[in-house]
Amino acid sequence: MRNRVIFRMGVVAIVFQCMVACKKQVYYIDQSGYASAKTQANRKVRYILYGDQSVLGSDSSMVTFTLHMANRQNRILWDSTLPAMRVKDVPSKFNPISIEKEVPDNDTSVLKVGFIYILENIGTSNHIDTFGIGARLKYLEFNFR
Repeated sequence: MRNRVIFRMGVVAIVFQCMVACKKQVYYIDQSGYASAKTQANRKVRYILYGDQSVLGSDSSMVTFTLHMANRQNRILWDSTLPAMRVKDVPSKFNPISIEKEVPDNDTSVLKVGFIYILENIGTSNHIDTFGIGARLKYLEFNFR
């Protein structure tokens, strides 16, 4: 009986050690069509959008936000438009819209990330920031006022 317990504990220890020691090699197909090992963690941008309710008040005009990511040459890597909403319905800081997006192809160059917004009958504006070389995660917080 005692030998069985020791044997089982030994098996569990070996299995646990194998799980911890083994590293999975991840491959992906790059733009040239060749498989290569993924050596770095993916870069990510977390877009956080909220509005100051005391400033926005009861404004019922419409606003449309576009999340934007481009490289230094202004080539758009990714963008996504949120559904149009009334200015007064932009969520507060306590309940923001938060979207996390991986950088396409794990582009390691300096990026321009931000929000582009269109206010009905007023025009277009933006909130753009840089995502530096070597950074893994960018928090882009925008307080719409």
